[in-house]
Amino acid sequence: MITVMKHIAVGKNLNTRWKRIANLKTQAKVLLFLQNNNIFDMEQLAIKIEQMYNQQYDVSKEITKVDRRLEKLNEHLAHS
Repeated sequence: MITVMKHIAVGKNLNTRWKRIANLKTQAKVLLFLQNNNIFDMEQLAIKIEQMYNQQYDVSKEITKVDRRLEKLNEHLAHS
């Protein structure tokens, strides 16, 4: 997990105290996410991100279907 955290922190400019605090909070959230999902390397993280993306895509398709159905039902209501 430490290597994952280092990859995420790369390139951050920590000049101010505020930035350091904000970065620490972000790293804490990332660490919790990694621990909760048993992620220990970059490959596992990439797999998890792909799974989450696919879930989001599936949900988006379902929402689109429901929206179309609602539009059609609203049309039918307006005509009746």
